[in-house]
Amino acid sequence: PASPANHARIVSSAQFPGSMPVAIPDNDATGASVTMAVDPAWTWFPDNITNIHVGVRITHTWIGDLEVSLANPAGTTTVMLHDNTGGSADDIMTVYDLATSVDDTTNTMTSFDGQTTAGSWTLRAVDSSTGDTGTIVDWILFVEGT
Repeated sequence: PASPANHARIVSSAQFPGSMPVAIPDNDATGASVTMAVDPAWTWFPDNITNIHVGVRITHTWIGDLEVSLANPAGTTTVMLHDNTGGSADDIMTVYDLATSVDDTTNTMTSFDGQTTAGSWTLRAVDSSTGDTGTIVDWILFVEGT
């Protein structure tokens, strides 16, 4: 069937049983990466992104240790969602979108505009200090486009 002119779709880590939660290694530059595959056969997903939201739920006992980024399937655009801010606060439970400031001085959520949704999106969390640990509990993509 033909796709509507403008439409929005959601893909969630809950759709990939066994993929979550993922421990974030303490003081490890590699961090933890989780992917979410948007199958190109899913014709109900927009081909051309006009707006994207990513919901992230990470438990951690010192969020100032964390860098959290989202990369597109082509690996050509990465947006730093959280960059060692928040000090000793616990946990990140945030939806990043146009209304939510990201900790990136180069790219914003609009950097994904015009790109395709098909492929594997990657959420990466890096813990850059010792002593506190955490887990990527789950995450969700909400994509609007044509």
